[in-house]
This record gives sequence, C-alpha cells and structure tokens, in this order.
Amino acid sequence: MTTVTVEAGVGDGGDTPSQTSPQNPPSEPGRTPSFNRPATPAIPFPTPKVPQGKGALIEIQPDYTAEAIWSSNTESIFGLAVRDNHILFSTDSNGRIFELTASRDDRKLTLLTETRESLATQLWLQDKDLYIATTHIAKLFRLRAAAAREGTYESPVKDTKFFSHWGTLAWRGETPSGSELEFFTRVGNTDRPDQTWSDWAGPYRNPNGNVIQSPAARYLQWKARFRSSGAASPTLDDVTVSYLNQNLPPEIRSLNVSTAGERTGPSGSASASNPFPGAPPPAPPAGGAATARVPITFTRQAEDPNGDPLVYSLYVKAADEREWRLLKDTLRQTNYTLEPDTLADGKYVARLVASDGDSNPPSTARKAELASAPFWVDNTPPAVRVLKQQVHAAPSGGEGGEAQIQFEAEDAGRKGMEGPQFR
Repeated sequence: MTTVTVEAGVGDGGDTPSQTSPQNPPSEPGRTPSFNRPATPAIPFPTPKVPQGKGALIEIQPDYTAEAIWSSNTESIFGLAVRDNHILFSTDSNGRIFELTASRDDRKLTLLTETRESLATQLWLQDKDLYIATTHIAKLFRLRAAAAREGTYESPVKDTKFFSHWGTLAWRGETPSGSELEFFTRVGNTDRPDQTWSDWAGPYRNPNGNVIQSPAARYLQWKARFRSSGAASPTLDDVTVSYLNQNLPPEIRSLNVSTAGERTGPSGSASASNPFPGAPPPAPPAGGAATARVPITFTRQAEDPNGDPLVYSLYVKAADEREWRLLKDTLRQTNYTLEPDTLADGKYVARLVASDGDSNPPSTARKAELASAPFWVDNTPPAVRVLKQQVHAAPSGGEGGEAQIQFEAEDAGRKGMEGPQFR
C-alpha cells in the first residue's frame, strides 16, 4: 500500500499560483514516497448584492451570478424545500410558510399559511404533502396538497398612532368561478386584541371599497375568509384600509426673544457738557464708537403631533396694554427679525399662534399659542450728567495731582425698571 501526500497553495489575489517542483526523495526501504502538486486555482464564490435586512433568499445561476430574489427586514428564513418550479421556505414570524415561483419571467410570492408558532424550522416534502416542524412548542404540521373548501387569514394589527375614524376597505385579488372572498374588521385601543376590542364587523364583499362599520379607535385588524366550491381557490394580493387620524393641536415648546437696544463699541467714550477745569478738551469719538442698533429676533420651537405643516401668527403688546398687535401673519420660518425702530422703548410681551389649518378642514383645524417672557426694547442711550468736579494740583508744581468727579447716570429707555443706579 502506497500513501501519496499532496500539498496545495494558493497565490495572491488571483495571480498565478506559486508552484513547487516535484521532489523525488531517494528510495529507502520502508519510506513512503511524497511529492508536491501545483495548486488548483480557486473559483471565486459569487457575492450577491443583498439588501440590508434580517433575511434573504439568494439564487445562484450556472454562470455563478447571484441575485437576491426575496428579502425582509423583519423575518429570517429557517426551512427550505423545492417542489417542481416553486421554492418553499419558512420564517420566524408566526411560523409563516411562503411559496415563491422560481421562474424569472413569472416570479410570484404566496403566503401559504401561518402556523402561529414562533419558529418554523424544518420543511420536507412527502409525496405531495408538506410537513412543517416548529420549535419552542414542538409541533408537527401537515399541509395537504388538496385545497380546503374554506380558510381564513387574520392580518397583523395596524397601529394608526392616534385615535382614528375609519374610511373604506378595498382589496385586489382573484375570485374564480365558484369561489368567494369576504372581509371583516375589528378595532380597539390596545396593541393586542383582547376583551376590550369590538366584535368583528362585516362582511365586506365589494373589492372596490366598503365603508368600515367598526367604531373609531387607534388599532385595527382585518380578517379575510376564503371560500371555494370548485377546484380553483380565491387569491388575495393586497388590502387597503383608509382612515383619518383625530387631529391634535400643535405643540409650541418655546418662544425666545432677542431684544434690541444700543450697543457701544469698545472704543466708545462718555462726554460731559462741562469739561474739568484745566483739562484738555475731549477727543472726538472714534469711528467705531457709533452706536449700532440691534434688531429684535423671535425664535420658536414647535411641532405638530400629526405631522401637519404649521403656519404661525406673531403678536406683540406693551406690558401695560390689553390688545395684541399683529406683527406678522402666515409665518412659516423658524426665526423672524424685526427692525429695532419698529417698537418704541418699553417693556413688551410677544405671543405666537400656531395653526394646522393648511392641512385640515376648518371644522377640524387646531391652534395653539404661547406667550414669551417680558422683554425690553431700549433704543435710547444712557444719559450721564456731571454733578460736581474738583481738581487739586500737586504741591509745589510737582506730580501727583488729584481729581474728584461726581456724576449721575440714567437709562432713559428703561425708566421704572428696577436695577442699579450709579452716582
């Protein structure tokens, strides 16, 4: 008996693989001959462009091209089987079983059944029947090839996010001769159906639309009933439910006001009508000493719970006034700037009114309002008045003289405001 040892190596990045020449060791009694064989180039495995998600089904063609023929953000595939030109697979969402037509020209996905178990892990075919194994609660199901005369499907619960009024239910599907599709709805205000939910309402038989008879609520579930008296069964492609959320008022979180006034540059200087005796005349103000008026800026933060676009109206009034004055209507931007000379000096309050009237009929449109904290408008510079001034020269004409100044400062634009006074 002779043993042959083969060692293979792969080159870098698809280049020609490195080869080692065969080495024939000298023949020795009892020694097994060995040699190195050139490496076989590896066939690159196709890398399909798979959508980001939880599960996907990949088809690899004979030319090694790959394509994702099914993908989901919420379901993973566990079991897989092939019957004729159809791919059967199971998922971890209610133990659902799907059938996918393998033909590229007529690819169709059909939900065959839901086992209502958390995981359907194994599929296998026996004759024409499909067997399904589930875990967590171990069960074995058999899905017969023969169609049942009647069956039902319950949809996932639909969360409309808010208390809603229902419109119509419509669907697309096929009902061959001798078959029938009818629908029912039930609603509630908990995310899972319980004893507080309404009874099933229906049946609805018009595929073009039926007025939903269930009362207003936040959550809705529909049920389809399939019936057939012949060989062909009805099929369902999609269902559409229309509804209108209860309109909620806008929410204004804040209204901030950046007030106007006079701002003096760093090179500004004060002057008095009576200069100190013996002092040089004051220098003229530098170019940067001119006061700059600052606009009033209103900034808001607001949102609509229903996601409706909002339009705003901005009002203002003096602190001692009763009537509001409109500054700007149909305001849509976040900030609004007012020229500093628009308002006289004084204490003011602003009010913002938000409305969703652009997205709702007048009977259901809602408004909200918020008043700002009081703010001051002060466009008048402070007044400085010299009350007394004395200059004492140094003895014997030396250095070290002394000056004493007594002055009074007043901010005329904020009379009546509590705060420090300088003397």
